[in-house]
Amino acid sequence: MAFHIAEYKYLDVLSGKVILELGCGRGHTVAELSERFEKIFGVDPDIFLLFDELAKRQFSCAQNFFVAGGSGESLPFADETFDGVISHWSLHHYRYPLTVLREVWRVLRNDGWLYLADGVDYPDEKMTLQQRNHQNFHRFAVAADRYRKRDHYPLRTADSIEKILERAGFSVSESVIVSEEDPNDSRREEDYVRGYIENLSALMERMLELEAPMKLVEDLKDLIKSIRDNGIRTAPFAIITAKK
Repeated sequence: MAFHIAEYKYLDVLSGKVILELGCGRGHTVAELSERFEKIFGVDPDIFLLFDELAKRQFSCAQNFFVAGGSGESLPFADETFDGVISHWSLHHYRYPLTVLREVWRVLRNDGWLYLADGVDYPDEKMTLQQRNHQNFHRFAVAADRYRKRDHYPLRTADSIEKILERAGFSVSESVIVSEEDPNDSRREEDYVRGYIENLSALMERMLELEAPMKLVEDLKDLIKSIRDNGIRTAPFAIITAKK
């Protein structure tokens, strides 16, 4: 997922030469991170994801971005390796988030920083239709991944994320909820709609193969139609910065 416009005022003040991106996925943030930092390492447990065609294109655009396969629960790096760690919409994929954050604490240098952005549990009635489409996409993705025995979990509140960070040893510097739509999403709309529909269609096919309840399949069809007709925008999320 690309950075929201509200994130730049936090990202632009972060410093450090060697940075880790936790859960780098297909590399949607590679270009922007490579412009801000001297050397970035991306880690993700899904090897197949890291080497699909989109990922290879995005990772190849930066000479200072290095990719490694590895689990957040056991990061393949030595103690005190990084000046900073970025976790962008990845926390809700971890079965044991406290273990992951303790690993992040371990690989950070003294006084190192953590930038964490993740979706949060948020009332449906306070979101736009387009934001609800994104929130519902996440809910269906969680349900589908449970059938596929993959780690994917409901969104937490910002307060609960802060408590996990503090238990992991971090000192929270700032925590905000971003609820407004990103005005830049309008120019990404066509790509967003196509990408989400492709992902949901693949999920629906997989659910049919696994003989999932037909209500889930029908709900997925309804969501695909809503995204096609109305669009999709980033749902409300938390930005939390913390220090080791």
